[in-house]
Amino acid sequence: MLAHRREHELLAARAREGAVGIGRHPPADLAVIALRPLRKHLEWRPATNRFVRFGERFAQDLPKLREAGLDRHHACAFASEDRQAPLSN
Repeated sequence: MLAHRREHELLAARAREGAVGIGRHPPADLAVIALRPLRKHLEWRPATNRFVRFGERFAQDLPKLREAGLDRHHACAFASEDRQAPLSN
């Protein structure tokens, strides 16, 4: 909320000076203005790295996949549905 207020204050000050428009904000103002959408964007980041999660899951599934054999591997690898839990059956 504080960042939003600061952004609003900067824009209002610029408007009073007649300097509102594309390309008319000083670099310091642009940095403050850009932080708000950046924060919103970063809220969408996952809490953990998906490649690390995949590696962990793969390490768990590999022994089961080896035990199940090549036919089960092909059924899982080329399945069009339920790819999230390929060895649960």
